[in-house]
Amino acid sequence: LGTQINPLWLVKYRSQLGPIFQTDRIQNIIVPLQSGSPRILKEMRRYSNIERIIRSIGELRRKTKSLTLCTHLILGFPSETEAEFETTLQTAEEIGFHTAMLFRYEDKPGCPAVGFKGKLSREVIDNRIERAYERLRSSGMEVYCG
Repeated sequence: LGTQINPLWLVKYRSQLGPIFQTDRIQNIIVPLQSGSPRILKEMRRYSNIERIIRSIGELRRKTKSLTLCTHLILGFPSETEAEFETTLQTAEEIGFHTAMLFRYEDKPGCPAVGFKGKLSREVIDNRIERAYERLRSSGMEVYCG
């Protein structure tokens, strides 16, 4: 397990986090990226500046060579296109996470996305989970499905 850091806080406080990680007291962090698509992240009401997230993680990695990174990805969010799914995988590979946890989008009571249009079928979501699992594993990541 690791310390979970919201991508927004990672970007906002990266200069303060560097010295903390350099002590090697924190060796594993979870950065729940959720998606590599800025549009989908905005729909999820999450921080959406992917370039700044990538840059901030890169800075931490350069300062802390022993740091291992985990992420959470939600696949099949309403209206997620094939291209956005592909962007998510490319982003995870570019960052070089050690571990990825894959989650199927599911409607949860009280979540705004319940009312969103463009819901993907279970078949499409399951196919994306399978493809993401295989691709990310082949790139060297440990991959788990939640």
